[in-house]
Formats: sequence, C-alpha cells, structure tokens
Amino acid sequence: MKNFILILTLCIGPWMVQAQGLCVPFFINGCSSWHADFLAVGDIDWTFDGSDCSQSDFTFMEGNLTAGTDIQMEVQNGNWCGVSVWVDFNRDDQYDDSENLYHTGNGGQETVLHQFSIQIPPTTLNGTYILRVITSWGSDGFTPGENGSGGCGTYQYGSYNDFTIHVSGGIASLEELENQKMFQLLPKGDLLIVDRLDSNPVSYQIYNMQGQMLDQSTLEKQPIELTNYPKGIYVMHLEGYGNKRFVRL
Repeated sequence: MKNFILILTLCIGPWMVQAQGLCVPFFINGCSSWHADFLAVGDIDWTFDGSDCSQSDFTFMEGNLTAGTDIQMEVQNGNWCGVSVWVDFNRDDQYDDSENLYHTGNGGQETVLHQFSIQIPPTTLNGTYILRVITSWGSDGFTPGENGSGGCGTYQYGSYNDFTIHVSGGIASLEELENQKMFQLLPKGDLLIVDRLDSNPVSYQIYNMQGQMLDQSTLEKQPIELTNYPKGIYVMHLEGYGNKRFVRL
C-alpha cells in the first residue's frame, strides 16, 4: 500500500562511490605458523588447505546473515594468535574501528578454537558486504600495540581472510524502497523533498550512526534542510498510517 513518497536527493552515503579496492593489512614476518586453520559463520565453512597461508581472497565463498541477531562463529587459529572480525559497512574500502564486530587475544594458549557470536547492527543497510577475519600473533587485532592492530593495520605475524556476506533483516535498501513505491531519487541538492499524498500525520526523526537524534518533526510539503549536517550516514525513522519505517540516507 503506497502511503507516502519520499524523494531523497541527498547522496551522502559512501556506498554510492565506486570502490577502488579494499585496503589490506600487512604482516611483516609472514604467516607460516600464524594463520587460521578453519572458520565457520553462517553458510561459510572454510578450511585452510595447507598450500598458501598468504591467500586471502575467498570472496567467492558467500554467506547469508540476518541483522540484529546473534550469529555464532568459530575460528581455529595457529600459534599464539588472537582473532578479530570486521565488516566494511560503509563500503569505503577501509575497516574503521567502528566496523569491528569482535576481537580477542589467544588467552595464553598456543592454539585456540575461538567460539563466539557476532551481531550485524540492526541499522545496517540490507545488501552485500565483505567480512574480514584477521589472525594476529600476540594481538587481539583491535587494541593498539607493538604486534599490530586494525582492519588494515601492520602486524608482526599473521594472516587475513575475506568473505562475501549478504545481509537481510536490516534497513531496506534504496532499491527495495523504490520498488515498494516508498520514494524516488531525484538530484535536487542537499534536501529531502517530501511529496505527501494526503494529510494523514507522519512524524520523522533523523539519527546519526551513534544513535543520537538530530532532528524530529512531521512531514510537510516544504523540503527538509540537511545542509548543516556533516558528511556521513544517517537514519530516518518514519511513523504513520499505523506503520514504522527506517530509511538509511
């Protein structure tokens, strides 16, 4: 049922930019004894074949993950290695600290079977992403230290593996909402232009990715000015006609 149309014209999401290639971590002393032996998450079930521990691109292996749910994961690591898990949610080809889903050290054990759960944030835009798993000697992969850290950092020893994940259950993608006739995209500058079909009340709130509400009001005919917001990713919560809808801007 078509309740109202939002015409979004502010293209501030970094996923709109064509990627030039993911950043990669660097391991100064290699990976011979410091790599993952196997890992499993969702539909992905990977085992090291013993041939080349520096092989990292396994994006041909795909898994389906549901946002907002606990997703069980297992990683068997090599000698004295921690593990960290990352997803490039904003698709800027970097792995920022905010995109780390899990990290832990080796717990003082030479080899460790890490069993844990991750959660894709419920505000994630439905779609396809690259999940990265880093095996890092003497490091949890996140906390800065002499052995290295970060989704694209420099480490003493270790390896990484990239996989493709398809996220559902989050915020409907632009394409999904367009198909539902919820809104259309037109190039009108830094504005949200609202085309109301009737006078039924529809309220909105705009949040940043830290969950802070930046604005709230009701949808009217006049545009919603967004020029004062810094470049970034925002979520709009709409409520009306007995329904609630989140839209990622």
